[in-house]
Amino acid sequence: MITGIILGPDPIDSTISGFKNVNTAQVVNRGWEFSGEYNTKHISVQGTFSIINSTVEDTTGSYLLSQLSGKAPGSRMYNLPRHTAGLNITYSFFKLFGKNDRGSVSLNVTEVDGVKSQDLRTYFLDVAYGRAPYNVPWTPYEIETSPVFRVGFFADYRVLPSLRFFAQGSNILNDYHYENAITYLPHGAAWLFGLKYSFVKTNN
Repeated sequence: MITGIILGPDPIDSTISGFKNVNTAQVVNRGWEFSGEYNTKHISVQGTFSIINSTVEDTTGSYLLSQLSGKAPGSRMYNLPRHTAGLNITYSFFKLFGKNDRGSVSLNVTEVDGVKSQDLRTYFLDVAYGRAPYNVPWTPYEIETSPVFRVGFFADYRVLPSLRFFAQGSNILNDYHYENAITYLPHGAAWLFGLKYSFVKTNN
C-alpha cells in the first residue's frame, strides 16, 4: 500500500495543523531475476540481472497524494528502476613471487536503469520567475534519469601467511551525475588501502 498524508487545521486553534496517514493506492510488484556463475582454478565470474515491474493498481485514494493524482491504474511507480544488473570477475593467483604468497584481484560492475522522478526544484524555480503557472495540487515536471554504471575494484595480496595487503575502490569512475536531488551530496569515488598482520600462527 502507498500511504498519503492529509493536512488540515486544528478545529480549536487554526494556527496548528494536523496530519493523518491514509491508504491512497495499492502497488503490484512483478519481476524476474537471473543469475549465473562460472569458476575455474584461477577465474571466477558471477552475474545477475533483475527485471522489476512496479505499478500502481488500485488508485481509489490516489487523489490524496500529489504524485499519484490523475494517474491511471497500471502507471509506473516513481523512483524504481525497470532493471538492475551486476557482474563480478575475480582472478586468483598463487606463488607470484614466493612459495607462500597468493592473492586475488576483483572487478565488479553494477548497472541501474533510469528511474522516473519529479523535478520539484526546477518547477518551483520556474514558478518563482513566472515561467510556469502555480497550480494546486502541484504539477512538477516528470523526468527520467539515465542508466547508471558503477565500477568497483578489490585486490588482496598475502605476502606471508600472517601478512596481507589489500586495496578497495568503490565507484572508481566517479559516476554520480545521475543524482537529481542536489540537496544531498552523492558518493563519489572512494579508495581504501591497508594491511593486516596476524599475530596468531597459522598452519597454512
